[in-house]
Amino acid sequence: SKFNYKTFPKPTNKTIKNEGVKMKKLYALFGVETEDALLAKAKALLDKNEQLTGEIQQMQDEQNDLQARITDFEEKELQAKIDGAVQAKKLLPAQKDWAMNLAKKDPQLLDDYLETAKPHNLTETENVDEDDPEITRFEDLREDLELRAKVMKENPDLYNKLRNDWLNRMAKNNEGEE
Repeated sequence: SKFNYKTFPKPTNKTIKNEGVKMKKLYALFGVETEDALLAKAKALLDKNEQLTGEIQQMQDEQNDLQARITDFEEKELQAKIDGAVQAKKLLPAQKDWAMNLAKKDPQLLDDYLETAKPHNLTETENVDEDDPEITRFEDLREDLELRAKVMKENPDLYNKLRNDWLNRMAKNNEGEE
């Protein structure tokens, strides 16, 4: 709502005494000499304020639009990275959502994972590491967290092999369900 300077309340009898001093200060502040000039100056400032408020709103709308474009671009760029990792067989198609969520929380974690991930071979069915007959399935590691931590630390290749074989089995099971 616009300020109507013409309906500005007139001073009461109590304020008339100090009006001269206060008005002189206002005139000096606005650089004018009459009440009409003061009112015109105040109206011009209110109009300028309204104009600037509109310009600020326009800039905020533009900023929101640009942020939406940036977010969309980043999302497409991330999706392309994940699709590339699937094509390079560093991720299974079933891991796409997981990778997207991980990257949204911490992009560096996904980059680190993809940097160290070895390509999957979905047709590979050979038995895992004959040197340790106790550990032949990733399920053994999933159930025993101490063993899992030990294998991850001492034999990361075995851990990745077991995990990849398990992921391959899961992918084949999911393909059979579709």
